[in-house]
Amino acid sequence: MNPDPQTILTQEIHQRLKNAGETVWQRFPREGAHPSFRSAPQAAQNILALFHSAKTFLVLRDQCLRHLRELVLDRGKRLVVPTRRGEGVFEIPASSMFDQQGQRVKALKVDPLPKGSIPYTGTVDLVVVSCLAWDPREHHLYSYEDRSGNILEELHQGLPNGWKLALGVSVVCMTSDHQQVTGWPVGARGFVWAGAVVTPTKIVILGDGEELPAGPNL
Repeated sequence: MNPDPQTILTQEIHQRLKNAGETVWQRFPREGAHPSFRSAPQAAQNILALFHSAKTFLVLRDQCLRHLRELVLDRGKRLVVPTRRGEGVFEIPASSMFDQQGQRVKALKVDPLPKGSIPYTGTVDLVVVSCLAWDPREHHLYSYEDRSGNILEELHQGLPNGWKLALGVSVVCMTSDHQQVTGWPVGARGFVWAGAVVTPTKIVILGDGEELPAGPNL
């Protein structure tokens, strides 16, 4: 039996990352798959440089966004994450970067939420998502499964406590250069809308495909 087009795309992206030495794939949650790549720290720095005036970052829970979540706290910004199913949002305290002995933790975890996390009811300046693949001509990202899209939809519709993610808040994707594709498989699912992608080397305005250089000197 031949693999379906979605499986072929997943395998292609996986192989590209492997060829580039970015070999670790994280699964979160179990039914979905997102690549976690070595270039994530630089891509995260590019986002902080590009959106340096943003004070509150809503960063989804994907493992490959961990470096960004940590950097947001390191820079003294406010970090907000949604719950697993998008029924709430919580502010993660900067203290979660350190253990009880005051030593920096090896990796900031958001499942379960760190001690001291509190429900967030304020405004958000930027939303950051991840993806499996992206096309410069498309505003929608290929996310492999629809968890991220469902969470953002729930947040835009509003939570039981009355909090709602404003429609005008920018959504950007932190990704790798190796995940760029042309076109989607027939029957593709799991799309998430974004205005731009930020990679370790460039910023791409989705839709018109305009590219701006990025990197250490951004």
